[in-house]
Amino acid sequence: SGTVTSVASIADSAQQANTEAAAAGMAAGGSPTFTVTIEVTGNRDGLYLGSSVKASIITAEEESSLAVPLDAVYTNDLGSESVVVAVPNDDGSFTLEERSVETGLANEFDIAITGGDVASGDMVLTYGEVYRYRVGETVTLDAGTSFGW
Repeated sequence: SGTVTSVASIADSAQQANTEAAAAGMAAGGSPTFTVTIEVTGNRDGLYLGSSVKASIITAEEESSLAVPLDAVYTNDLGSESVVVAVPNDDGSFTLEERSVETGLANEFDIAITGGDVASGDMVLTYGEVYRYRVGETVTLDAGTSFGW
């Protein structure tokens, strides 16, 4: 963990950004890059002067929210943002339910659920758009695998 101590006010040169992108195997011409200085406040084992790192910088947080994968949220036929939840039954099976949600901040992977019919501990299926057509069905789920069609 660490704390951002400074962020350059001007983006790095296009040439530097393109060189770094090429070295990382990415296409040139992406988003601008900025030099960021981070004070490491956690474990420093394995960090060496001049090393490159990949860091996630939190720029905003959503209070009193749950995070789910971005792919879990879809717009239903009524225009409401929704997710599919697997609700456990007494026999070990699950019933799929559609739940309406209100969303907040998102990044490229996750989205904040700020309201609606989902609570901490609910089993939200990652690919809501795919599973929405099975709402109402009783299914069995295996850890780490998708259930069959």
